[in-house]
Amino acid sequence: MSRRQLFDAVRVSGLTTFSAVIERFGSGRGCDICKPALASILSVLVGEHVLEGRTRPCRTPTTT
Repeated sequence: MSRRQLFDAVRVSGLTTFSAVIERFGSGRGCDICKPALASILSVLVGEHVLEGRTRPCRTPTTT
């Protein structure tokens, strides 16, 4: 699925969280390519910072 197709699919479906989008349109936990793209899409459509509240699962910790 292209970035544009994913944007349209998320917009039309009304999904607002990373996990909901992956569950419906993806597989696994998301890859290193789709995570930033999906975070950007959710930021535009949901209108809140992707590291705040319920959209936080978009972030992959790089350190422990």
